[in-house]
Amino acid sequence: MREVIVPSLFRRSFCEHVFVRWSQDIKHDALAAHESGLSHQKVAELVGVPPATVGYWVRHEEGYSPRRTTIRLPFDRDGIPCAPYAYLLGSYLGDGFISRQTSGSWLLRIISDSAYPGVLDEFAAAMEAVSGGTAWRRKKRDANCFEIGLTWWHWTLALPQHGPGRKHTRKIELEPWQWDIVRAHTGLFLRGLIHSDGWRGLNRVLSKGKWYAYPRYQFSNRSGDIKKLFCDACDLIDVEWRLWGRYHVSIARKDSVAKLDEFVGLKY
Repeated sequence: MREVIVPSLFRRSFCEHVFVRWSQDIKHDALAAHESGLSHQKVAELVGVPPATVGYWVRHEEGYSPRRTTIRLPFDRDGIPCAPYAYLLGSYLGDGFISRQTSGSWLLRIISDSAYPGVLDEFAAAMEAVSGGTAWRRKKRDANCFEIGLTWWHWTLALPQHGPGRKHTRKIELEPWQWDIVRAHTGLFLRGLIHSDGWRGLNRVLSKGKWYAYPRYQFSNRSGDIKKLFCDACDLIDVEWRLWGRYHVSIARKDSVAKLDEFVGLKY
């Protein structure tokens, strides 16, 4: 691959410009994003290389044919793998969003702290299991977090809670078939919600001059509907909860924390 000049936006030193060779990791990420249905321009924006470079990589990919077409299979709701779907549904409701692509397909993205690589892996694995595609990830500039994404024609059918505006500004309800999956895999649904918009940690309180520490879970969301879904799921597995402030739900009773530990635990 020829050497290219990287614009100052992507420079890797204090020089005005630097000469670099794009790494194999960047090339791999670009090809994976292209295979998921993104245009050359979108891939270029995601991985930070010129669109012409993306086009070169695609044309020289082994087995490439300019006449090849993508077979779009119909959405098969009955074929959805229920366990990863329950986790992905919770993750999406907590911190995911869907956007339309120029190709007409849909892109699901979830953003998470880079301090939890295991959670990032679970997000990606759930997306891939439900869609059959390949997820990509990128580090967001000027932020200590990663974005996981995957393009699929059927995200809005698999996640019908998608709609215009932010989730807390519109009604969020699960469809009957989604409730069937949540009831069968309640722990994974709660795991997805907490991985995206919650945490497990120690709560410290001062009582009678002594400090006490005990583990608890907290889930936070601006949507009252999503908080209710979280509480309803807790009720399904006998986890006691209480509202804490306007946007938070707390689980602090010892037996309830132990119950959630069976499905969630510390982020990793």
